[in-house]
Amino acid sequence: MKNIDVKNVMAFLKSKGWVLDKTTETHYLMKPPKEIKTPADAHFYLVREKFKDVPEDYLENMIRATRNIAEMYDLDYYMLIELFSKSKEEIKEYKEISTQLLANVA
Repeated sequence: MKNIDVKNVMAFLKSKGWVLDKTTETHYLMKPPKEIKTPADAHFYLVREKFKDVPEDYLENMIRATRNIAEMYDLDYYMLIELFSKSKEEIKEYKEISTQLLANVA
């Protein structure tokens, strides 16, 4: 299984209007955008990267989070795993290649 980076997951959620509301000892708590109807105190919990030292727990949490995001936004789970596992440089390269491809698709 790929190594999912919590910072990429957070960046994705922020791009969808989520806000980092609180950081605890163990988790980042993301508050949903107003368009998503939830109770006022609802949060999406993401385990902090310092828990990568316990790979099973970290990976299990990140897989669950990715699966929930895929369902929430009707996106391909495996595509998100791939995206969330890339470095910033790899994401930039992927974007450039995708843009070039789209410009030439008939």
